Amino acid sequence: MNNNAWLIPQNSCSMEQFFVTLGTFQKLNGVQRDKNIQQVLMQELKSRGLYNPYIIKDHFDISSANHKIDEPRFYGAIYETANKKIHVSTYGELLLKYENDILKRNKVFIGMIYNIQFDNPYKKVKGFNIYPFRLLFNLLREKRLNYYLTNIEVSEIVYYVKDINASKYEKIIDKILEFRKNVKITDIPQFVKNYVSCNYLFNMLVQLEIIIKEKKETERFKVHSSKREKPTIITPVVYKLDKNYYEFVDEYNKEKSLYADIIFPQGLRSDWIREIYNSVSPILLTAIGEEDSMYTQYLQIPKLMLESSKDPNKWSEFEEYITKSFNLFVDINAEKIGGPGQPDCLCHFLEDNTIFCADGKSTHKKLSSINDGRLKQHRNLYNAKYTIVVTPGYVPSAVLDIKGTNTCIITSYCFADLITKYIFKFYKERKDCSYKIFNDLVLNNLGTDLSEKIYKIIDDTLGISKNSV
Repeated sequence: MNNNAWLIPQNSCSMEQFFVTLGTFQKLNGVQRDKNIQQVLMQELKSRGLYNPYIIKDHFDISSANHKIDEPRFYGAIYETANKKIHVSTYGELLLKYENDILKRNKVFIGMIYNIQFDNPYKKVKGFNIYPFRLLFNLLREKRLNYYLTNIEVSEIVYYVKDINASKYEKIIDKILEFRKNVKITDIPQFVKNYVSCNYLFNMLVQLEIIIKEKKETERFKVHSSKREKPTIITPVVYKLDKNYYEFVDEYNKEKSLYADIIFPQGLRSDWIREIYNSVSPILLTAIGEEDSMYTQYLQIPKLMLESSKDPNKWSEFEEYITKSFNLFVDINAEKIGGPGQPDCLCHFLEDNTIFCADGKSTHKKLSSINDGRLKQHRNLYNAKYTIVVTPGYVPSAVLDIKGTNTCIITSYCFADLITKYIFKFYKERKDCSYKIFNDLVLNNLGTDLSEKIYKIIDDTLGISKNSV
């Protein structure tokens, strides 16, 4: 595998297939999860006349299905957790909600792909630290480039960008401008790979009507890669951003910095995956006019909670979001307390009249220790049964500090996913979401980190096993 260039799915670039795949997962999510998802998907695509899969021994070829799944998974509409369970992401839910509203649908799609990063959970491109689509859209809004890119420029120059800062961005502009004066291909075998990949990528954006495509048939030329028997015919194509998205992209570029570091895995792999695929910007929700409290309340709280959990200066906001999050359970009353000698949040589980405390530990680095003596004092004040500590990360000794105590840990990533996926799903289906299963989990696992067990509850309740039979 070549780790010198971007890796983009090359097996499918059909908007219709994309949405059928996404819709199939949404329908199966938590309903018919015992069915073989590949067979269900291939049957759905075939019945709609969108794909004619190979049949092997009375079954559809699952490799074709896996390619169809790979595309929305790469773009961020679905994601696969560490235990091979697949979920429709928050962006996927929004895409399906606005599937027939082109402007809103496309703003959701742009917001989604701005989160794609290299290195990536599903496309292994080690040594990269870049958000590729942020770079592409910044270049498409670049006046010095006359607001366009060609597939040749992207294949020869942009696909090799591993990391970016202001100086490197300027050099990319210079390279593109120079390349337009003198088209010269350096590494032909890799260029051909990039060229094919680039065409798949932009074809999807063209079908969505985010990008405008202008062919230049008279400028076609051939290159002969040593990896291929026949020469490849290269057709230069000009790509421009549709003017309907100028304002949105310009605003999004201000919030989603091109120069931001990608999210690196620091703890649980599930934390890493879920943060990437479920973090929705308030700017996006405003841009699509999303005023439904289900989305503004349930989808913004996790993002804001995650951000505040990693910034010690926002400890008060972190406490507020933890309180709001617990109040989303139908049988929990939570209030923010705070102050010296007090828990951050006091919760009342109504079903069995249990009182418990929740404390947020916001930190840039991993939490190094937990003082359960102080937390026990908080419990004694209110006759609370246990304390839940919510923190973005911790060192192993922190868990040793609470062993044998009535304190447990949940990562802020896990807590955010609990809201985004579990509570949101119940709310959307107009079902009451009880805290009981989690109260029982805490009581049976005091003195431990509950995150993996909570992820398992979410996955077993909502996730679809890709390899189910």
